[in-house]
Amino acid sequence: MSHKSQKIAEWTAGLRHDSLDPRYLAFFKLFNARQFFEAHEVLEDLWLQDRASPDYRFYKGLIQLAGAFVHLQKRRPQPAGALLRLSADNLAGYPDVYRQLRVAGLRGMVSAWLRFAGDMLPGADVFGACPPPVLSLEDEDGPCLSSTCSGAD
Repeated sequence: MSHKSQKIAEWTAGLRHDSLDPRYLAFFKLFNARQFFEAHEVLEDLWLQDRASPDYRFYKGLIQLAGAFVHLQKRRPQPAGALLRLSADNLAGYPDVYRQLRVAGLRGMVSAWLRFAGDMLPGADVFGACPPPVLSLEDEDGPCLSSTCSGAD
């Protein structure tokens, strides 16, 4: 087992859902823990195996979102903004709710962070001014993975 495969197995341990891949669930768990690079890595593993599916651009948009937050952590607003724009483009064609994610709300959040990143000076501590968002999924009966929402409103 490769080092990356071993890490993915660790990140997905205990995450089970009837219709959602554990790597997809791990993406949200890692993103919400501010482990943006790891969130990118775990979803990239699913995305690379799923290139012919209707989920391809959806996963790509989420991966780009995580990548943008990696850059924001490193205080690099310009590459963060570029990835946020790509993320918005890739998420644009999906319905308001997709794969139990409120994509409409996510698109609004991406737009807000894009404006925020555009106003940032390189080297500025963005999370000191505005904590990163918390993403959640919804089941038919309520949240299946959730936390309090925050971010650039």
